[in-house]
Amino acid sequence: YQRRVHGIYTNAMWGSFYLGNVLKCECLIRFLLGDLTPQSDISTPQNATKSGGVSQPPQIRELFQPIHLDQTTKGTTIQIDPVDGVISGEGRVYGGLVISQDKLYFEVHVVVPGEIRVGVGDKSKELKDEQLTDKKSWACEFGKSGFLVEPNDIIGIAFDQSNFTIINFYLNGKKLEKQIEGIKGETYPAISIKDGAKVKIVLDPNGFKKEVPSGFMHFVEEVSLLDQQSFF
Repeated sequence: YQRRVHGIYTNAMWGSFYLGNVLKCECLIRFLLGDLTPQSDISTPQNATKSGGVSQPPQIRELFQPIHLDQTTKGTTIQIDPVDGVISGEGRVYGGLVISQDKLYFEVHVVVPGEIRVGVGDKSKELKDEQLTDKKSWACEFGKSGFLVEPNDIIGIAFDQSNFTIINFYLNGKKLEKQIEGIKGETYPAISIKDGAKVKIVLDPNGFKKEVPSGFMHFVEEVSLLDQQSFF
């Protein structure tokens, strides 16, 4: 009788241990896929209320968050429309975070043609009112002295630092015969405009109008699992 009871107790312990690990594995997979917040409690439904009722499902925090433009380092006369994101004026605009992923794709939508330079740079505040022509900027020119563009044209930028760093450019989905190499140091997505040009920098994949080149993805902010200890 004692042996039987002990066996049942032992099996129950192993069953609990196995179930707990299965739940942790499932929870980790869901977290990596962005389907679960780090603070979620797997033993309690997220939409349960204290009174036992069910509320509306909460918004799930994504594992990756899209970045935005840096308002603090833009050119003095640069204006960014808060509604549609159209950039006007003269000078530079940078992305908000350094490029850390291996393969990045983003777009620049031409609203009004002018002199437009598109690429990456080291976010120099001293040169914020200048065009992307210095030694720490790597850009392709569109306009009178570059590739001709018209309103509603789509410029695609494919930044690849998986081996050695290169940038390829696309115009309305067609790859251009323009490739930039020799990029060094920390860089940010960057554009510069003048001569009445107006553009939109599109970092959010929901705003892309052309197919993303194979192997590339939109700009994201990586969330380290080391910072999510409360998840476990």
